[in-house]
Amino acid sequence: LDGKTALQELLASLGKGSPEYQVTETGPDHDKSFTAVAMVSGEAIATGNGKSKREAEQSAARSALEKLTS
Repeated sequence: LDGKTALQELLASLGKGSPEYQVTETGPDHDKSFTAVAMVSGEAIATGNGKSKREAEQSAARSALEKLTS
C-alpha cells in the first residue's frame, strides 16, 4: 500500500474521516519543490517534501502514519 491509502484506511478505522493535503510549491518552474501538510479534522499532523505534489503528499502521509501508529 502507498502511504496515502494506508493513512486513509487507518483514519477510516478510527472514525476520523479522510485526510486532506495542503500543498505549497517553491522555486523556479524548472526546479520546483513541494511541501505537503497532512490535515486530519482540520488539524495539521505531519508535513512532507518532494519534487512533485504526489511525492510530497506521500511523504506527509507516511509521516502521519508513523505519528499515529507509534
